[in-house]
Amino acid sequence: MTRVGDADPVEHPAHYELSHPGLECIDLTAGMSFCMGNAVKYVWRYRSKNKPVEDLRKSLWYTHYAENRNEPVALTCRQLGIINALQHQSQTEQYEFQFWNALRFGDYPKMCRAIAMMIRLAEGKNIDDINQELES
Repeated sequence: MTRVGDADPVEHPAHYELSHPGLECIDLTAGMSFCMGNAVKYVWRYRSKNKPVEDLRKSLWYTHYAENRNEPVALTCRQLGIINALQHQSQTEQYEFQFWNALRFGDYPKMCRAIAMMIRLAEGKNIDDINQELES
């Protein structure tokens, strides 16, 4: 018997449910290319899967691959609404916010920069040090 609050490992895995409560990753990735869908999936869940650096590196790899293949990013109104909600949830996470914003516009270089910065933070780098490096 499944209790309320128990994750369904098939339909509602915990690492997706915990990442962005009330939102479904598949609703955002459905209709995207395989590469962009995977890139988004790994950013979506990186804080909930206990391997943030690995997930973000995978996202960066898929984003570069999609960029090199010139894959278009065309989003539906529903997907844009989900991105709005994700941006609202990530307002205090500067680089995650930047990733979602870059995805909205299909801006691969900005997506890659945002993911690279999230990797550095996940590796334990201080955000002030990262920002200072960027300025110099």
